[in-house]
Amino acid sequence: MKKILLLCIIFVASTSLYAGATYSILKDENKRNIKRTIEVVFSEKITEQELKQFALSVKNSTTETYQMIFIGYYIQGADMKNGYWASTHFTPKLDVNILGLSIKEEAKLKNIKLKECKKGCEVLLSWNTESSKYKTTIFSKNNNFYLVNFFLDGSGGKAENIKVMPINDNETKITTKNDFGEYFIYNKQLQNIQLCSEEYGCNTSYNVF
Repeated sequence: MKKILLLCIIFVASTSLYAGATYSILKDENKRNIKRTIEVVFSEKITEQELKQFALSVKNSTTETYQMIFIGYYIQGADMKNGYWASTHFTPKLDVNILGLSIKEEAKLKNIKLKECKKGCEVLLSWNTESSKYKTTIFSKNNNFYLVNFFLDGSGGKAENIKVMPINDNETKITTKNDFGEYFIYNKQLQNIQLCSEEYGCNTSYNVF
């Protein structure tokens, strides 16, 4: 096990991966020759083809063979509680899955325009929800604040009136109408927003753009 892990670390440390993206190995474990499980953090997203090439490189970086190899990928800065951004599994055939937003999907969501802003409004912040593949935007218009969700096909829900209340110079509380006591905390310094509730506190974080 130690020999295999050392080989993997050497492979990672000596490699610059695709378009300036860097990565590190969080976990590399095996169960005899049956299964190898690896967790990777990328500095930024890469394409499906690049994921495939990376997975093959990791597999071929050691002479040890396994019946199954599971590789899960996180993106640096994203909340790991939301799960893997992508996975590549050899069972034994390679299966590549982008579970969150791909590079193209993320760009498409970012470019969706607010129809409510055709006559003027101010977009305050937006963030992507990777697992559900939609964008949430908060904007102000006529001295009121609104939240609206947009999906990849361009469809979106009705703009919902919300309350925006500064907590301090860095944090802002955003409250929507719901039956679960849920609200958002926006951190200006960290440039992220957390989903919180009165019962469970803050447990899910998203990067804003």
